[in-house]
Amino acid sequence: RAGYSIHTFQRAPDALEFIRGIPADVIISDLRMPVMTGAEFLNHASGINPQAVRIMLSGYEDKGVVMDALSRSLAQHYVLKPWEDAGLRDLVQHVLEQLSTQRKDRLSEILRTVATLPAPPGFHTKVHEVLTRDGSSVSDIAHVIEKSPPIVAKLLRVANSVYYGSRKPVSSVHDAVFFIGTEYVAGLVAAIEAFEGFACAAQQECIAEIERVWNAAVSRSSIAKHIAEHWQGCDVREEVYVASLLQDLGQVALLCYDPARYKEYRASRSDAAGMDGNAEYAFFGSGHDAIGAALLEYWNFPRPIIAGVSLHHKRTGGQVLPQILQLANILQRGNAAFPHDPAVDELVDPWRDRIMNGTGATR
Repeated sequence: RAGYSIHTFQRAPDALEFIRGIPADVIISDLRMPVMTGAEFLNHASGINPQAVRIMLSGYEDKGVVMDALSRSLAQHYVLKPWEDAGLRDLVQHVLEQLSTQRKDRLSEILRTVATLPAPPGFHTKVHEVLTRDGSSVSDIAHVIEKSPPIVAKLLRVANSVYYGSRKPVSSVHDAVFFIGTEYVAGLVAAIEAFEGFACAAQQECIAEIERVWNAAVSRSSIAKHIAEHWQGCDVREEVYVASLLQDLGQVALLCYDPARYKEYRASRSDAAGMDGNAEYAFFGSGHDAIGAALLEYWNFPRPIIAGVSLHHKRTGGQVLPQILQLANILQRGNAAFPHDPAVDELVDPWRDRIMNGTGATR
């Protein structure tokens, strides 16, 4: 009732498997358990999910074991059984408030330190103004876009991408706008601006990685766009498309924040392990999802897009937009898309079949 997302487990190995996929903020463990003791469990948990606050529950007779666990930093807090419910709730609230403050400070430090932090995308607002003007045509939209050569170059690349399945080369902005769809153009231009803003000021060694992240975003967003257009009752199709393009912008911010550490982080991950939220926090003290969401909030992007980026590796709470982002991520990258909401797993095979077969079946 306090608004926390709570996950309980009967077996310690199951809990460890869970936090490998989705990092926890607080881990509460009994001391005496089957399979492994609470101290053993927290020892493993601290290695997998080091940023979590760990709380141990135990009776007075085990005080020596608990003191040893506290001295070894396996747990930060000890609650004596039987506990008072109000006291336990207060402790959880307190540690979460501290954690939230630390994360906000870390986010601010990263965003403040990024020397290449670009200005908020602004050119897309001109495109949006033309789109919303009565009587505007594809030619009018194309005329505005043509005033920015860097955006024209990337727009044509997107339009000619294999992910859009064009049967003939697209050589004009007019045809690109028509092919991609006028309802998606402003969002696409905003995403291009965001990536170009980082690329223009980044160190030369970072350019190839920024381009890699962008290419992956184009691939993923076309899948997300297809799913959203055929997801029954989905009324956030444009937001899905833009959020899918921008969901990994936080990676670019981390790259520009500390290129050497980012290179070390990338080298520490094997292809089999894929994206590891725990490792990201260990290297940078924050995750690219939180950084991307903070950046988009600073740029005053629409709230649904910010929320989607924030949740694209977390529990979705049944929200359609982050579910589609995660589903597109898995269909594009396979197991490398982790961590994600396990509830999305049941959607993967049906949607893979629909996309592979080119069908428009609804969810």
